[in-house]
Amino acid sequence: MKENFKIEKELLFKNNIKDVLSISLDSDYSINDNELTGNFLINGEYRIHEVSINREKFNFKIPFKHNIEPDIDLDTVKVEIDNFVYDYKKDELIVNIEYSLEGSRKEVLIFDDKQKLDDFLENREVDIIDEEIKEEKESISKEETKEKEEDEEKEEVVEKKEENQEEIKVEKIDECVDIVEEDDNRIDSSTVVNNIKPQGDNYVTYKVYKVTETDTLESILAKYKVSIETLKEYNDINEIKVNDKIIIPCYE
Repeated sequence: MKENFKIEKELLFKNNIKDVLSISLDSDYSINDNELTGNFLINGEYRIHEVSINREKFNFKIPFKHNIEPDIDLDTVKVEIDNFVYDYKKDELIVNIEYSLEGSRKEVLIFDDKQKLDDFLENREVDIIDEEIKEEKESISKEETKEKEEDEEKEEVVEKKEENQEEIKVEKIDECVDIVEEDDNRIDSSTVVNNIKPQGDNYVTYKVYKVTETDTLESILAKYKVSIETLKEYNDINEIKVNDKIIIPCYE
């Protein structure tokens, strides 16, 4: 807290003066029941005539008073003189004092009756906090944050598990496609993989077989122990010819 104040005063000498030879300003104050009272003390010397060697002393008191807000720590309150300007004419000393009142706010406020609390709240925007409710809310908030973090960790583990499982399936397919090559007639492995159908959680390996002159549909089914219905899911077997490529699935 810091508040600025200004005092302008005309102070009368006992008689007319010619010169102010010296001047000083000080302050003296005390605090009682949140009320600060004090005086600015002006002291100095002057002379009446230009040729006079006699010095006359002068002193003035300028009282001031301020109410200190109850949320201010009284031990930190102080009065600071920021600026002091003076002038004089005939029998008057004209002074201009600028000063500030400073103090730190309390971390905890204690009111000994409800009226003082009401007076304090009247001109302030403040939040009144019930410590028990505050602690309960903080506990709930911490628990909710913990549960949220645990849920996020579980989701992350599930996502990583699914990603790893997908990678394993893809790698399994890539590794198990058996591509048969004869002469320069090659089978496009990417086409085979694109034609593969998902089989739930089971791993499926695929063999690409090239029909020879001695093969029959029955011999191929017997050789690879696959049913004709399964073979139809991956191939058009209405008419099998030599050099046709047949996708043959087998399950693990």
